Amino acid sequence: MREGVTLVQRFHSKFTLLAAVLLTAVTSTAHSAQTEQSANVTPVIVISLDGFRHDYIAKFNPPHISQLAERGTVAHLEPVYPSKTFPNHISLATGLYPSRHGIIDNYFYDTERNDFYGMGKGYDDSTWLDGIPIWNLAEQQGLRAATYFWPESDARVNGMSPSYFYRYSHNASPKKRIEQIIRWLQQPDESRPALIMSYFHQIDSAGHRHGPNGAGTRAAVHYIDGLIGQLVDELARLELEANIILVADHGMLETRSDDAIHVDTLPLPDGFERVHNSTRVMYYAKNDTAKAQLSALKQQLDSLELAVDINTIDAMNRAGYQESSRSGDLIIDARPPVTFSGREIKPGRVSGTHGYSGIAEMDAAFIAVGPAFSPDRKIERLRVIDVYPLIAKLLDLRVVEPIDGNENAILPLLETTE
Repeated sequence: MREGVTLVQRFHSKFTLLAAVLLTAVTSTAHSAQTEQSANVTPVIVISLDGFRHDYIAKFNPPHISQLAERGTVAHLEPVYPSKTFPNHISLATGLYPSRHGIIDNYFYDTERNDFYGMGKGYDDSTWLDGIPIWNLAEQQGLRAATYFWPESDARVNGMSPSYFYRYSHNASPKKRIEQIIRWLQQPDESRPALIMSYFHQIDSAGHRHGPNGAGTRAAVHYIDGLIGQLVDELARLELEANIILVADHGMLETRSDDAIHVDTLPLPDGFERVHNSTRVMYYAKNDTAKAQLSALKQQLDSLELAVDINTIDAMNRAGYQESSRSGDLIIDARPPVTFSGREIKPGRVSGTHGYSGIAEMDAAFIAVGPAFSPDRKIERLRVIDVYPLIAKLLDLRVVEPIDGNENAILPLLETTE
């Protein structure tokens, strides 16, 4: 009996050793392939300057960003509806409209889950998100990717994460983000990421506080511009070619508190959830009884004669915004420059916001420079959802699932286009 146990133990030990050797060989092969592929592509650096409106270069004349614009190509970037931070950043990262990637606003309710989404909730529960983020697409096809605070890039979407990422912290130093990007670029071929994506909120925060014409917004633009200059200088020192893409998620409109509507002045019948996001209010019918009251609720809201557009979800005509458990059953869109507020409204206050559609002030900036781009190639407008196929093209990635973005829209930008 003892001998039998010993033989089994020996067999198990040898089998375990063989399995470990095979696993090491497979892992080593995959790692070597990833290293080789990353070394053979020109790095792509995507920097999101939240709230950088399409005309901020002309308005504020940031020297380093202006030089990049002169060397590369510039376009108006059209946000998805609503022109809010998280829907647009996830659309940038997935090439999908919000109804398809799931993040239809910064805050919303899901009637099926009976739960609320808030910015960054994907970190704890990635099932809020759908689609294949571009950093996962890169990793799946043998390239290393790195993200620094890009919204929801710390969520394990598709059961995976980029090789390098940071958990979002609103108060983290912007300078440290640039320094970390530089450290990534300084890494040897076997560990340097081919795709780097980072996010800066400072210009958006200033725009909200001071408005798009305020001195505080100008100061924020110039502060971030200095960091972009530091990155460009370091690339030159390293003699490293890279394709740099500066994007924003939306623009900014000057607003006044005297035009604000307090949400408490709006009716809230039993059986409804109500969520507001500065430029729109969504009503969710939680049961059949509430759904039967939608028409009456709309009539009640119409009778208030506010400067808003009120639509049931089936009557809405917004690209990529479709009925779902998250869309809301009744949506109120404020007409610019009207806003909604849940706080005390102090008269005479000038600030800024976004979320509207169909006005030039919501257009964001798009600037691309590097060996793949030429200042001779121009395009007037680009959609947020078209940035995904652009990055995929630059990294020679195969888009494996249907997206809403269009590769043909970005081809005129590229130096290699005939």
